[in-house]
Amino acid sequence: MKWPLIKLSSLGKVQTGFTPSTTVEKYWGGDIPFVTPADLDQNDPVLEVPRTLTQDGATATRLLSVDAVMVCCIGSLGKIGVAGKPLATNQQINSIEFNASLIFPRYGYYACQRLKPRLISMAPATTVAIVSKSKFESLEIPVPPLAEQRRIAAILDQADQLRVKRREALAELDRLTQSIFVEMFGDVVRNDKNLDTITLKDYFIFRTGKVDSNAATTDGEYPFFTCSRENYRIDKYAFDCEALLLAGNNASADYSVKYYKGKFNAYQRTYVITHQNVENSYEYSAYVLQYYLGELKRISKGSGTKYLTLEMLNRISIPNPPKDLQRQFASRLRHLNAIRQNYNLALSDLNSLFTSLQHRAFRGEL
Repeated sequence: MKWPLIKLSSLGKVQTGFTPSTTVEKYWGGDIPFVTPADLDQNDPVLEVPRTLTQDGATATRLLSVDAVMVCCIGSLGKIGVAGKPLATNQQINSIEFNASLIFPRYGYYACQRLKPRLISMAPATTVAIVSKSKFESLEIPVPPLAEQRRIAAILDQADQLRVKRREALAELDRLTQSIFVEMFGDVVRNDKNLDTITLKDYFIFRTGKVDSNAATTDGEYPFFTCSRENYRIDKYAFDCEALLLAGNNASADYSVKYYKGKFNAYQRTYVITHQNVENSYEYSAYVLQYYLGELKRISKGSGTKYLTLEMLNRISIPNPPKDLQRQFASRLRHLNAIRQNYNLALSDLNSLFTSLQHRAFRGEL
């Protein structure tokens, strides 16, 4: 069954987010969520996020109502979330507050999930992908009768709950891993187990990539690590080793650490980190750096884009536990990773099921 396709602009109020001045202290630190693309594709609905506005801050921007659907239209196109309470977003996000007489909100949310390929195709070929508000609101979604919308949303909600439970199991596994790390090594920032320490300069070898971020290709043969949390691909490799990858700059100093073994390439501001002593464990080292991300954020330089210099990194000292203790942690981590792999395979199957149901639902075949 085919349903009429109607533009988003005819189905509700579309608006683009806005960031209040970050230099006005009274705008920030209240109880009103301020959503950025990093907060999308995370929780459904969106209720709590790291950055918040005060009532003063809310008056300086545009608040969204409950059930508003938020879609990233600059950068990570198509990332999506639904407001679980009144909140605001930054300018990378276009949002729609659906007219309840035309669109059941949960149906609208699932319909907007399917817009990502169209957003990507309509974005100009620039370094940062951008879809304007006018282009966003010109997109069309199928609009069946409200009763059918509710039925479709209920089916997709049930399928999505299975995915949510599997993701919760994976999150619990992550918490268990962190608990094991703390049990074995303590709080490594405070070094409360009084382990021997070593500077990062003496513990690691730091290199950086040589290519620009726009060197990424859609179907590249090799992983391409940039300062983004997302992973990209590239046609040529520059490294063939076991390494940690640390973002060297970030707009909000929200750095990340990744691990890879094999052939890969890296952006010119991404640190490629290997061990001075080959007996040290990459599993241990990765978790140590993860725990130091807060300190790295604190010492970052830059007013717009934050960045880390090699001088800053070299000054940091970390615990250097005995090699056998590192190996014990690595062994336990490999066991947990095997379980994690099985969970991820199950989640992949559930994602495929959900995608199939979603495809059939919007073709009128459910």
